[in-house]
Amino acid sequence: MALDNLIFAQCILYFLSFVFGFIAVVPLSENTEDFGGKCLLFTRGMWQNENITVSKQRFIVEEWGPESSCSFITFVGIASLILSAVQAWRLLFFLCKGHDDSIFNAFLNLLISSLAVFTVFLSSTIVSVGFNMWCDSITEGGTMPSR
Repeated sequence: MALDNLIFAQCILYFLSFVFGFIAVVPLSENTEDFGGKCLLFTRGMWQNENITVSKQRFIVEEWGPESSCSFITFVGIASLILSAVQAWRLLFFLCKGHDDSIFNAFLNLLISSLAVFTVFLSSTIVSVGFNMWCDSITEGGTMPSR
């Protein structure tokens, strides 16, 4: 019975991983689509006056971020969605049918899940640093642009 509770908890955690992965992948792909395939991560730019007489400013992008960073993060997000859905379904199947994993399958699942955790951590670090650079560029180092 205790093993069933552990498998059920793992199933719920994989389902939550699927939901949170979906919450992360959809806005990132929409963001990339809205900017015509350009990636906002690591993008640099500056505020410039439109002309001398009007004090209206607009943001000029100096350099777009590398598309590979957004592509990697989208790939990791979709891969984690697939992995978490497959694992949740598999564990739910084990729970309902009463099957058990072999030692080799448990070790293989440990390796795959560890690799997934590592890549998700790496992609979340890339997102944090990339959007931090973008926000610093937009707000001129953390302050609102002068008008």
